Amino acid sequence: MVELNYMKKKSKNIPVDKYIKVLKKFPLKRVAVGVLIFNNKGQILLLEPSYKDWWTLPGGVVDEFESPTKAAVREVREEIGIKMKMKKCIAVDYLKYRLKNNYTDESLQIIFLGEKLTIKTVKNIKLDKKEITDFKFVDFKDALKLLNRRLSNRLKGINEDYNNFHLLENGKRVY
Repeated sequence: MVELNYMKKKSKNIPVDKYIKVLKKFPLKRVAVGVLIFNNKGQILLLEPSYKDWWTLPGGVVDEFESPTKAAVREVREEIGIKMKMKKCIAVDYLKYRLKNNYTDESLQIIFLGEKLTIKTVKNIKLDKKEITDFKFVDFKDALKLLNRRLSNRLKGINEDYNNFHLLENGKRVY
C-alpha cells in the first residue's frame, strides 16, 4: 500500500487530515468480481449457490482494501478449491438499479478471464457444499438462460469477445 503524506495542488501541500476529510465526502461503491472459466470444450463454468435461485459465475464481493484481482483469485479458490491466476480483465460493468422498496443500488462489476481448465483440473474441483452446491459447464447460449438477468446481460455485452476489454453500463456496451 502506498502511503501519502500530502497531496500537491497548484504547488501547495495539503495536510493529510484535510485530504482525509475530502475523501470521506466521496461516495463509496461496492465492487464485485466474476470469473469466466472455460473447459477444453470452450464451455463456461457455472456454479449453483445455495442462497440463490439461479446459477452464477465464480466470484463475489471485493473485501475492504483487497484488489479486484486478488478477490477473483480468492473467490475461485474458496468456491471451487483451485488456485488460479487471472489472464486478464475483460469487462467492467457499472450497475445501477432500483429495488422494490425504492432503494437505488449501484456497483462496479468486474469480469476476469481465468485459466482454461484441463480435464484433470476439472476432476479436482472441490465444492464446500454449503455456499456452492453444484457446478456444470455449459455453452454460452445455455449460460445466458441459467444466469440472472443482470449477469446474463453482462455476458451479452461481452458477446463472446474475450480478446478485448468492454466497458458496460447495466450490461450494455459503452465501448
